[in-house]
Amino acid sequence: MRAFLRSPKGARMSGKRHESLIKTPKQLVTVLVLAFVVPIIVIILLAQLATSGRTYDEDARSPEAIAKRIKLVAEVKLGAAGPRKRRNSATGATGRRASEKARGRSWGWR
Repeated sequence: MRAFLRSPKGARMSGKRHESLIKTPKQLVTVLVLAFVVPIIVIILLAQLATSGRTYDEDARSPEAIAKRIKLVAEVKLGAAGPRKRRNSATGATGRRASEKARGRSWGWR
């Protein structure tokens, strides 16, 4: 098992040693400047996109047009007021007797 965990001396996975992508001080300065400037530019562009004004059709912003669009989802229709009776779907009976009838106890005493 140890043979798999250790590689023989001098053998490497790749032929080259690990080298850094940044080789000169000029490249280092360039990477550091870009690391600060690019995120700032991206943030500024996103903020500008989020706060940019949108153009709308003036007729669509009129109170009548808005009311017409809202009416489709804002209209509420109420039924008759009063207590709701329980209805047993199996027997069609309502109220307390419905549960008794569903259980087969419809003989009249409680």
